[in-house]
Amino acid sequence: PRATLGMVKCAKAYAAIQGRNYVLPDDVKTLVPYVFGHRIQTNHYSFTQDNDVQKILKGILQEVAVPTEDLQ
Repeated sequence: PRATLGMVKCAKAYAAIQGRNYVLPDDVKTLVPYVFGHRIQTNHYSFTQDNDVQKILKGILQEVAVPTEDLQ
């Protein structure tokens, strides 16, 4: 929960810096490595597979679809 609250605060601040009063999915994707990167711990197996935290987070972001609304 603390990481999620941190992400919400960071995303709102990032959007405000960009001149918006709303958060876009791309804002969250931009911030994921900075907000969640230090919270992920890898095990010995991931190091042998040449996976570091940034690669793991990048892979997750590529796999998870951005939620959308069907406005029809």
